[in-house]
Amino acid sequence: MVLLQFLILQRVSNPDVGDYQAFSQSQGARNGAEAQQIDPNEAQARIASFAANLIKSGYDWQPGQMVQEGQEIYPRNFYLASLYFDMESDLRQNWLLTRARSYERQGFSFDKFLKGKYLSTVELSGNPQVKKLSKSQWQVDVRGVRVAVATDKNAKGAAFKEKLSFTFRIQEQQPRTGHEWGLEQSTLTQALNKFQTDGLKIIEYREEVR
Repeated sequence: MVLLQFLILQRVSNPDVGDYQAFSQSQGARNGAEAQQIDPNEAQARIASFAANLIKSGYDWQPGQMVQEGQEIYPRNFYLASLYFDMESDLRQNWLLTRARSYERQGFSFDKFLKGKYLSTVELSGNPQVKKLSKSQWQVDVRGVRVAVATDKNAKGAAFKEKLSFTFRIQEQQPRTGHEWGLEQSTLTQALNKFQTDGLKIIEYREEVR
């Protein structure tokens, strides 16, 4: 148990893609930079990388890093990952709220992670599987396992293991340059500016419950 806690603490303290800035950098143009069209020869690898980083970053919940929207408080990385969902429909809200309610029912609410009662890490089960559906749409299947442990030294074993299994439909769109969301240096403003330059958004998803 002590070894497992140590390994997860190391991953949380030094995440490979868990930091949103690292996730943003891995996806191409930074906010305010010149946007580039996706090279068709590199598109499949980029879509796979996008989906993998979305899950590994979005499910890396570190103590004290939170964002509030309305009455709900979310782990920062999970919330920022949601900005890649279509915001012209209820898809993004559905993604956020269904997970918040599900974790509450299971007794592992966001609050317990944000207060440092649990630490977690995500491992992917192989490379995401990408399929081109049309000129501007892709489907990607991504699988992984998230392991969480209690920080209480008297706890025994993993708190839970969560199998993550998603199919995303991703739409390529014309990237936009500039700072349409303003010049503030807040994490949210930077994320929104980053979103517009990436030229990618999730328009549909399915979750396989296993």
